[in-house]
Amino acid sequence: MNATNETTVPSTKKTGCLRILKQIFHWIGRVFRFIRISIANLLVILLIVFLIFVFTLDDSVNVTKGSILVFTPKANLVEQTTPPNRMLELLLDENASNETNVHQVVKVLRHAAQDPRIASLLIQPQSLAGASMVHLEMIGSAIREFSAAGKHVIAYANEYTQSQYVLASYADEVWLDPMGSVYFSGFSFNDIYFKQLLDKLQINVHVFRSGIYKSAVEPFMQDSMSDVVRESYIPIVGQLWSSLVEKIAENRSMQFQDVENFATDIHGLLQESNKGAAELALDLGLVDELVNVSDVKTRISTKTSTSNNSSNRLTINDIPFVSVLDYNTLIIEERDRRNVSESEDSNPPSRKFGKIAVIPVEGTILHSFDQESGLIFDTTNAINNLEQALEDGAEAVILRVNSPGGTVLASEEIRQKIAAVREREIPVVASMSRVAASGGYWIAAETDYIFAEKSTITGSIGVFSFIPSFEDTLAKVGVSTDGVDAIDGGFTLDSIRGISETDQVILQASVDNFYLAFLELVSNGRDISIETVDAIAGGRIWTGLQAKENGLVDELGNFDEAAETTAKMAGLTRFELVFYDAEPASLISNPIFAKLEEVLPTINPSDVLLLQNVYSIYQEMKKYINFEPRTVYAYCETCDYF
Repeated sequence: MNATNETTVPSTKKTGCLRILKQIFHWIGRVFRFIRISIANLLVILLIVFLIFVFTLDDSVNVTKGSILVFTPKANLVEQTTPPNRMLELLLDENASNETNVHQVVKVLRHAAQDPRIASLLIQPQSLAGASMVHLEMIGSAIREFSAAGKHVIAYANEYTQSQYVLASYADEVWLDPMGSVYFSGFSFNDIYFKQLLDKLQINVHVFRSGIYKSAVEPFMQDSMSDVVRESYIPIVGQLWSSLVEKIAENRSMQFQDVENFATDIHGLLQESNKGAAELALDLGLVDELVNVSDVKTRISTKTSTSNNSSNRLTINDIPFVSVLDYNTLIIEERDRRNVSESEDSNPPSRKFGKIAVIPVEGTILHSFDQESGLIFDTTNAINNLEQALEDGAEAVILRVNSPGGTVLASEEIRQKIAAVREREIPVVASMSRVAASGGYWIAAETDYIFAEKSTITGSIGVFSFIPSFEDTLAKVGVSTDGVDAIDGGFTLDSIRGISETDQVILQASVDNFYLAFLELVSNGRDISIETVDAIAGGRIWTGLQAKENGLVDELGNFDEAAETTAKMAGLTRFELVFYDAEPASLISNPIFAKLEEVLPTINPSDVLLLQNVYSIYQEMKKYINFEPRTVYAYCETCDYF
């Protein structure tokens, strides 16, 4: 009996200890649960407060009477801005794309010309890195309309580069800092050649092309530009330069020779005059006044007789300034509706009003495969936009091409979609912008009508492919390959073993076949013989003026003229231009990230500069990175330089 009691006592004590430990852990768990829930609730509350703060920021744009519109273009003028990458913008402390949409600028200038609150326009082109004459003339035409409405236009910079000055020359007055300068660089083309590097590394690059003018592969084949390509570029740079000088002379009421002398002999003129660059530009009539930056706002106020002291977000020293970017937010929802001009020889329209879809084809045309559906998508989103335009009931389509081409596969997919639209008796007009070459011309060749501008770079009717092999490189370091094959003469394309003679024959045959298809579609679309097409093809590029002479385009004209013609072809007397995005907006570009940019601190300026430099290097190398071996390209790598 005593033994049993002795056994029971320790067991009871053990159970009691476990109960106490259980209660302790239970209370610990409740404490942690309380802390977790409290933290979660606190985070939710903070998030709600943050969102309320972000979306209640005063970002309204107020335009008061006497406001001065300020146009400060970014580095690049484009037809379609790249969807913003907000995270990259936050890192770089700027718009990573550095792009200005020319269509938005034209819309703003035309609207502001009729806005009684806007008194004048200030152009500050110092951030513009370079631009084509096509885009400069588009904006310049809108500046002239603004000036014709009785509103003063002034351009100011501490110095003017070539593109910056062309833009400034459209102003009523061009001002320059007394310590500044005006200088022109002309037009030139230089490329980087890798042949010696590849030889030293013993990398074999196998090139397959149709067209001796197809220069995209020359950097891998030789150490310098070929004579035939050089000879074809000389008249192009000559025409582009003449067009630029003529435009400046026209805008500034100067003689062609005076402008050209300044551009080509500025060092001699400086020595002869014994004056500074700014004074020389003033004496020759390139600028109207020399103004210190501290006096610009006061002088503009005087020039435009601004007396409105109302404050707004951009008011500085009681002068109401509003940027083109901010003004655009006020009119972004306004539709672009136009009337068709009447002409005696035009056919009576069967309809009065309709929508014209503007489909941008911007940048390199590449393709990608959807793994689930097996469908092919083009990187310009042109195919999806064409389908959407049909669903939206578009009466006609303007294919706005600003592309040096890309892969044959992606270009052909777009061409087939265009053909499907035309089969529905919907007119499709191609309007060429800065460049519409190779694959860019492939998609335009069979449209109903083709517009180009004098300075457009087009043509480059030719294709190529290439593949590197590393058998010699590996052999140098003692690596070799060996094995057995089921058949002889198979198509292997092995970069390690090397490219066989069979591989080379097959690849060249493929390239030749695509080139023949290119010639045939141009022949069909332009209604000229294949022999005639072949004589002006071979990968050779042409300006819009040369292309018109060669029958590759129907008419020389700008975007507005293309829109007018498209409306007439569709039988419209009044129409609305509907612009479709090049790419769908990503999640990262939603308004929350746009607001974050206003409230988050920026990173160290030196780190920003480093990131900007890295990004710039990436942009330069991207054209080579995007080349995919084995793929057949209808691409003009050099066309973006003009």
